[in-house]
Amino acid sequence: MKVHKHTPDYLILLLVVLISLVFFIANISNPMRQYEIIISLSFLYIAWGIFHHARNHDLHLKVVVEYVVIAVIGILLLRGAIFH
Repeated sequence: MKVHKHTPDYLILLLVVLISLVFFIANISNPMRQYEIIISLSFLYIAWGIFHHARNHDLHLKVVVEYVVIAVIGILLLRGAIFH
């Protein structure tokens, strides 16, 4: 089985998301803590994206803006769901 060169990067992202999900579920009765977890995950997602693209020598402002926009959309959607 051939391992793609990006596999370790994606495994790290998957691990971060799964750990965040565990903490999110563990704090089901604390909406503010859930929101903090979402904010933290969003910053980690942006940092991961910058790291991933810098490592591959294809980091550009447009790429960073895309990661920030996706993170903000995620925050807004989940904030609405948490604090409905």
